[in-house]
Formats: sequence, structure tokens, C-alpha cells
Amino acid sequence: MHERLREAAAPERTDSDPKVALALSGWLCLQTDGMTDRINVDAPEDCADAAPIREFARAHEAGSVAVALHPSGEVLRSNEPERFEFEG
Repeated sequence: MHERLREAAAPERTDSDPKVALALSGWLCLQTDGMTDRINVDAPEDCADAAPIREFARAHEAGSVAVALHPSGEVLRSNEPERFEFEG
């Protein structure tokens, strides 16, 4: 899904930067669901850099964030996305 979305939203990018995938996932959820204050993100289990999520949240004035970790399916939630951190 990330690759198809990247091709649609950023066709000039040829890399598979996880930050790009995270930002595009959040953007897709906001646009298709009409939820302008919530961000949903899919992230790999070992993701530790929350800065792209915080930056995206600030840019879109998000009120909450939910990050689904894969493959475990654990979901991290925050009602303060501008302060979001990965646990641990």
C-alpha cells in the first residue's frame, strides 16, 4: 500500500524512506476519511523516530494520533500528537 500511495502522491521520489511512508499513510487517512484532526499511521515494530509523526501532526493541527505497529498489531495512541513518542 505504501508503495502505491508513494507513487500516486510523490511520483518523483524513488526511494522507500520510512518517513515518507509514515507521512503518506497519515495523509491518506486524513484525506479519505475526512478526519482532519486524527492521524492513523502504520509503522514497523522497530520504528523509533517519532519526529515525522509530530511534524505532520503540527502541520495539520491534529488532535490525536494512532500508530499501529506491525507485525504485532499493537496500537499506540495519543491525544497530544505534537508530543507523541514511541514507548520504550
